[in-house]
Amino acid sequence: MKGTNTIVIQTTDSANVALKEIARSMVLAGYSVKSLDNDLGYMVIEHNIVGGGITTNNTAFVFKAVASPAVAGTLLTLTGDAEIVYNNVNRMTEHMFWAKSNLTWGKQCFTVAEEIAKGYQGAQIGYKTIKR
Repeated sequence: MKGTNTIVIQTTDSANVALKEIARSMVLAGYSVKSLDNDLGYMVIEHNIVGGGITTNNTAFVFKAVASPAVAGTLLTLTGDAEIVYNNVNRMTEHMFWAKSNLTWGKQCFTVAEEIAKGYQGAQIGYKTIKR
């Protein structure tokens, strides 16, 4: 799984139901739905973590879910980024990815996305690596 940066959720639900289900799970976990377009099958979810270290002023995990038709139901592709602001000036973005260590923002972002995905009742979870 090393380097995996995308979580794929396969469900028998329709695209609209799948997006609503993942949005509901994210909201229950404290995240905000930033935008949702059922016609395009696309959603952006954001969560701010204020503080986080001596020099870190603000960190946000931003997730994107894209629904596409599958043979029986829907595939939800979940990606994410950790957006870190240092000293209220310097901004850095790290894409989510799987790694052995939890010491990176990208791994922490991946772990949150994976926990949410695993909470989708009746869905199958898969992983893949895409160029970003």
